[in-house]
Amino acid sequence: MTMKILRNKSGFTLIEMVITAVVLGIIAAMAVPDFFRAMQKVKLNAATRNIISDLRWARSHSISSRTQVGLNFNFSNKTYCVFLDIDNPGSFQYSATQDSVVKTGSLTDLGSGSSTFTSNTVIFKPDGTCNSSGQITCYSTDSYHSKTVDILASTGRIKVTS
Repeated sequence: MTMKILRNKSGFTLIEMVITAVVLGIIAAMAVPDFFRAMQKVKLNAATRNIISDLRWARSHSISSRTQVGLNFNFSNKTYCVFLDIDNPGSFQYSATQDSVVKTGSLTDLGSGSSTFTSNTVIFKPDGTCNSSGQITCYSTDSYHSKTVDILASTGRIKVTS
């Protein structure tokens, strides 16, 4: 009879693989909440950028077309519209039946929002100024993050403050 000599065989045992899988699972479970919170912040930033873009477009269009252009926010329906203020330019209000809607925007990525403007309406005058100074605040769906857009009436300057 011949005897076989046992050699060291390298490899993983089943126990080592199970322990590795458990450790990786624990690490992944700790990272998931941070991932969801980060996604909420990304969505909030994107929605805020869209609002700022439309505010700047409205101001620019107001100057170039020599007409009042505004945005009306409907936070309960999570929408807003860009409109030409043609029915009564001195009132600085949005009239759904008489003002001309240029485009609409969606706020579905936001949890909620608020505005310090009268009737949630921002109107830019042909000289680039705004009807009043104010803020638009947007909140993420988990209400953990927020962004505030400030608009200065005397210059029409639009900036994010937080």
